[in-house]
Amino acid sequence: MNKSARIFEKLKEARLVALLNPKNEEECLQAFEICEAEGIILEIAFRSEFALGGIKAVMQKYPDGLILAGTVMTSHQAK
Repeated sequence: MNKSARIFEKLKEARLVALLNPKNEEECLQAFEICEAEGIILEIAFRSEFALGGIKAVMQKYPDGLILAGTVMTSHQAK
């Protein structure tokens, strides 16, 4: 199953997405761990200056984790 199909299946299964506008990078990791344990998908809003670092921290610790990036406003952020 490709990554897009995996994401779609996970969204259909969970049916719940939590949105975080982080105040620091550690908050992203903590929120991911709480949401993951409850079967909730976490979306981190890029309107926060801590979003990119927080997403990187989550992916470093949980390379197979599913995390969404929201409020993406530039092509640089999308990459």
